[in-house]
Amino acid sequence: MTEGPVQRYKRRNAGGVASPRPPFVPLSLRLYIYAMHAEYGGSTRLVGNMDIAGMLSFGTSAAVREDTREHIERLGGEGGYVVRSSHSIIDSVSPENYLAMAEAAREFGSHAGTGAGPCS
Repeated sequence: MTEGPVQRYKRRNAGGVASPRPPFVPLSLRLYIYAMHAEYGGSTRLVGNMDIAGMLSFGTSAAVREDTREHIERLGGEGGYVVRSSHSIIDSVSPENYLAMAEAAREFGSHAGTGAGPCS
């Protein structure tokens, strides 16, 4: 059985030197963020993981919107989730796709309808 990101973190931080969970976890691989949420969901706020090498760069605005909604629904709640790209916004991300992500975050996020939150 291959070692996953959660097991790797625990192994590397065994021995009482680090906390038993990461306080801040920026992740770039889609499946890993869901594994981290399953393991630490109620105690750790996850940040990012909106894929700039895939969906944000090459998807349609509608697909970006749906991907953002899925991230919020699967990762929000206890612990929380901050919508953000996997690490930066690069030239291949169209303004339309960036806006689709920001507008979906505003619409589906916990601040939806309050005027607060992303892009305020």
